[in-house]
Amino acid sequence: MIRILFILLCASINCQEVINYKYWTATTDSLNRPVSVVYRLTEEMDSVNLGRKSFHGKTYFDFKNEFKGYERGHTIPAASFDFTEQVKHDVADLKFIVPQTRFINRGLVRSIENYERKVVEELGCIIVVLKIKHEDPIEFERDIYDCKLNKLVEFNYQNHGL
Repeated sequence: MIRILFILLCASINCQEVINYKYWTATTDSLNRPVSVVYRLTEEMDSVNLGRKSFHGKTYFDFKNEFKGYERGHTIPAASFDFTEQVKHDVADLKFIVPQTRFINRGLVRSIENYERKVVEELGCIIVVLKIKHEDPIEFERDIYDCKLNKLVEFNYQNHGL
């Protein structure tokens, strides 16, 4: 299911690199920025929580210097994908990070991710498609589907100030 959705998504955007992980698929553009992410979240995955001890990776300070005043916005929710140490490490890869204002990252996006977890509790499984347009401002479209690919909700938001 995810592969079919992803093939359609990739055809509609400028995919340079396709990155396949066990739990998600993503694409980057020619500047190695994330342009799309598709992930599946299940009740079993979300029920394990190893904690969110901060992991920034070896290029964290490069990000901080380039995007002063912005936070690292995970395109794959770190709070949902913390069920193994390897998955926590992979989610922190800068290929899956976009600069976000504090308001967007800790406000709007956190609320959407909390909503995703509540839907998973009710349905047992969701598929999320996130598309990112690197313009000024950066634009995000996040579509949430049940696991039968029925669209449940769509969120569109912008990250002003870059």
